[in-house]
Amino acid sequence: VSFKESFPLPPPQPAFTPGITKPINEAYTKAIVIAHTEFENVNWIHDDILNSPPPSYPHKKDGQRTNTTKWVPYLYSTDKIFRPITSSEGPLHFHTPLNKGREALAYLSYIITHYDSLPDISVFMHAHSSSWHDDQFGLDSPTTLSRLNLDLVVLKGYVNLRCWWDPGCPDHIHPYTSNPDELKPEEQFFREAWLDLYPWRDVPPAISQTCCGQFALSRERIRSVKLAEYVRLRDWILVTDLEDSVSGRVFEYIWQVMWTGYEILCPVEWVCYCEGYGICFGDEEDRE
Repeated sequence: VSFKESFPLPPPQPAFTPGITKPINEAYTKAIVIAHTEFENVNWIHDDILNSPPPSYPHKKDGQRTNTTKWVPYLYSTDKIFRPITSSEGPLHFHTPLNKGREALAYLSYIITHYDSLPDISVFMHAHSSSWHDDQFGLDSPTTLSRLNLDLVVLKGYVNLRCWWDPGCPDHIHPYTSNPDELKPEEQFFREAWLDLYPWRDVPPAISQTCCGQFALSRERIRSVKLAEYVRLRDWILVTDLEDSVSGRVFEYIWQVMWTGYEILCPVEWVCYCEGYGICFGDEEDRE
């Protein structure tokens, strides 16, 4: 029995309406979900997140949001097993079922485990503090967290943390291509993966969003998808024969489909920077 034959009925499409933001004098509860290996340095979480005062909210022009709640880190080790820690004084440590699917398995495991006790906002990030994955304008991981417009996350439900289109937009993955691209090793396996994951949907000619598997979700957006669907998707990672790196990169371009239904999701860059981080330009020409 193939994977898709085990799940013959399509789940309902996500039912999501724009969220309602909190009054300016109320704070959001929020979590950071990070997948890491034994050799990746995650000390920046202690130094820059847990031991730093909460930043002021940069997006309200009529005052400052009382942003007193700190981020709660959920660290998912993909190789070394840590003793689970449940103290509110530090990061919460967990372990993925297998070392497969890169960060995707950790992200889905967090959602499945905490589906009934989610904070207002969950941000899903890589283990590094700074790398080429991060966006322009000094938006490393700590700065991204400090500048992120939480109201926007609540309103939209799903926000890719990267605004810069390169790579990923506007026309990235082509499931029907017969020309392998060493920069997109997942592309040649994407049609098969799509048929496993979404057998009730036609394979699209193109799938795109900005890379690289880092995004923010509201509790309501997560719960717009049934828990059983997350279990189904995680099971695919656990049983697929695709290499770890390939299955993980498939999900980099599936997340927007999962929560918005859109196969191509490429917000205008200068609008994304302004709405998401308060880095504003007059127009696209000014940004350039």
